[in-house]
Amino acid sequence: MFLLRNNVNMKQRLISAGVGICILVIVLIFYKTILLNISIAAISFMAVYELLVATKYIRNKLLAGACLSFSILISFIKTSLIHRFLVPICIIFIFLLFIIMIVEYKIIHIEQIGFAFLISVVIPFTFSLIIYIRDNFVKIPHISIFYILLILGSAWISDTGAYFTGTFLGKTKFVPEISPKKTIEGVIGGIISSIVFGIILGLIFSVIFKFKINYFKLLFTMPIASMLGILGDLSASLIKRQCLIKDFGMIMPGHGGILDRFDSTLFTIPFYYLVIIFFPLIK
Repeated sequence: MFLLRNNVNMKQRLISAGVGICILVIVLIFYKTILLNISIAAISFMAVYELLVATKYIRNKLLAGACLSFSILISFIKTSLIHRFLVPICIIFIFLLFIIMIVEYKIIHIEQIGFAFLISVVIPFTFSLIIYIRDNFVKIPHISIFYILLILGSAWISDTGAYFTGTFLGKTKFVPEISPKKTIEGVIGGIISSIVFGIILGLIFSVIFKFKINYFKLLFTMPIASMLGILGDLSASLIKRQCLIKDFGMIMPGHGGILDRFDSTLFTIPFYYLVIIFFPLIK
């Protein structure tokens, strides 16, 4: 029965992954259009919604509506205007949250306002960094595609490598109190998988598009990105454990919700955004 359940779960994971890859390919083909903004807005919306459901804050319609509306808005602010308007928009959003708290003072406490602000700003803004990376390389689009694939791959390939390595070779528990299935062997397998993926991706792009990649920097950043992906995954696992839920949702059979699939990217996206600015991999 256990093996049958594992086989069914594996089949679901593979089907969901296949569908996800097809959607990703379509988005990347049209990534220079507003389709990328819409996709990021949809991911942000669903991620914030899943957290609101997990914490039961979704029960307050005013608070939930404000958070979900803000999560969509962030993805449609032009990159050229983000530095000018992000702070004023956040200030207005803070005013709105406190107005909601005053109106609903009997059921909303200050810690709920703080959490609502955190998830409504950090999650959409983090995912929107993908849009800013695209817009920073408008004249050289293949560079932005390389970075986007590197960001997603360093998280997802690491996660996949850790899953299979941990399944077949895992013996030593990593942090069993937070994520019982994670093992040190799985972590090592994830890091190695991430490094191999980065090198292969770099070779493919350097051959096709004829640009030079600093492989020393790449080899330095990939393990860090892999560990940050694990940090994101553990953070999500801790939230689920504290909220007494198994998954954030059921939109992706075998994976769970949007956050169950994108939790590891919450730290790799900003990391690589900083790498692009201060430690670029392409010469």
